[in-house]
Amino acid sequence: MYFAKQGRKDYLDFIKNIPIQTLLFFMGSIFFYGGLTRHATTAKIAIGVLLCLMGAGAAIASSSLFVESIRINLIEPEKARAYQIYPATKSGRRARWEMFVKRRWLRKRALIEVLSVLVIIDVAFSVALTSALFSAFNALHLSARP
Repeated sequence: MYFAKQGRKDYLDFIKNIPIQTLLFFMGSIFFYGGLTRHATTAKIAIGVLLCLMGAGAAIASSSLFVESIRINLIEPEKARAYQIYPATKSGRRARWEMFVKRRWLRKRALIEVLSVLVIIDVAFSVALTSALFSAFNALHLSARP
């Protein structure tokens, strides 16, 4: 598995960036609401939106670096191995389709690992955003109860 070998560093770097994203979303939520004084002004709302955009940008940048490392270290070698075993052919459509399917089937392990990476990214982003919003609600003494 990729995470047990060469992917450990990339995975840990991705996980290290989650608290920063959470902090940016938390601060953005506080400012967007109007700060701790609850007096919303245009400047506070603009700062809140800017901080939330910075958090989203950090999440996208961190995720793209993680996916890039997966592509370089896992998908490209698997693709090269599949093309080496099942080389491209100039024959008819059916033969080309069969080679295509065989190459894809050979790369199924890489596909499963990439899908697991995407699930990790989605869960991490959701946890960061949810944690930031709950922290902001607690800091602003907001509650869901009337």
